[in-house]
Amino acid sequence: MSKKKSLRRSIIASLTAGLLSLTMLVGTTFAWFTDSVTSNNNLITAGNLDVELEYMDENGNWALVEEDTNVFKNDTLWEPGHTEVVYLKVSNAGSLSFNYKLGVKIKSEVASVNVADEPFKLSDFIKMGAVEGVDEAYDTRNDALNALTASEVVALSKGYAKEGVLYAVNDVPAIPGASSEEYVALVVYMPETVGDEANYKKGADVPTIMLGISLLATQYTYEEDSFDEKYDENANTTVPPVSVEKRTIEEVQVMDIMNTGLSTDPLQNVEMDVYTFDEKDYSTSHPLEDYGSWEADFYVSTDGPVEDGIMLIGSYGTFGWLGIWAPSNDQPYEPTPLLGSVTKNAWTYQDVADFVHIFDCGIIDRLGNNDGLGVTVELRITNPTNANDYIIVRSISVEL
Repeated sequence: MSKKKSLRRSIIASLTAGLLSLTMLVGTTFAWFTDSVTSNNNLITAGNLDVELEYMDENGNWALVEEDTNVFKNDTLWEPGHTEVVYLKVSNAGSLSFNYKLGVKIKSEVASVNVADEPFKLSDFIKMGAVEGVDEAYDTRNDALNALTASEVVALSKGYAKEGVLYAVNDVPAIPGASSEEYVALVVYMPETVGDEANYKKGADVPTIMLGISLLATQYTYEEDSFDEKYDENANTTVPPVSVEKRTIEEVQVMDIMNTGLSTDPLQNVEMDVYTFDEKDYSTSHPLEDYGSWEADFYVSTDGPVEDGIMLIGSYGTFGWLGIWAPSNDQPYEPTPLLGSVTKNAWTYQDVADFVHIFDCGIIDRLGNNDGLGVTVELRITNPTNANDYIIVRSISVEL
């Protein structure tokens, strides 16, 4: 089973070798930064971007959220009136100010059938609200629920998103609201009015939800030198965009390598957004003389399960435009390296610039089964001496 899944991802990777998400696993250290200098007994140091996400554990202590941390209780049996509160803290642990985006959304869900033989999803009956600025636990369930306002409460399926600016702890400006840390309490509950419509039938699948937390930080242009705070206002604070162009492709040959059973008839006059990764742009932001020996690859991922109907399309030189049906998958596709998966060889940043050159690609939901699904692709370079030190050179994120 794992082999089949790996092959699926490899095939998807090979044909998208180009689309990305800026979403990163929480708790990581980001590599985007502009050098700043500090003098301390003539010691010169480079500024760094370092974002931390913490949660309040059951003892009321703040603990770092790692890749495998469960901030929501795994074995909770949800019923009308059940309420959980998760307390999160985003901190600037570095020396550079940054913009951040915090998101909580459903990564996967198992639907079921209720006692009336009607299909349902648990997420349709669970509400979520957020109260910002909460750094201590509520005493009671009612305290947490009363802290919410009607405008803050949404269906769990809508998720939660927050963005803002956090300043370096020793460089917080004297302006209202400026801080080096932010707090938020997520209140998740099932209303007491929910009845048997969310009561699953004996023998049916147990309805479950898996939530994911993502945190992104990019440099904010605020640090001071001897003259003012504007020296870094032109810093590269975002991942440079991939070129996007609306095109009509006269003919696309269709393949069905994974035997999805979908049509392989050629497509004519396909209108689509074409995403272009051009090697001449790579060295502009990250010079090959500095990063050429770093490992490099394209990574593809989705933000939810995949249903039949997605076609990945790419231009492959003399082969012309090829499209392939992406296999369905009941779990999101995790970031998967493309070139390495297909060729079984390690690629360097220099190799990508020398041999990939221009890559045009696109993605279409031909059957309309994946409305709202996010598909992302990134060109990532990784320090050969530290696998946790990587930079996203080019990226796109597509919502179908």
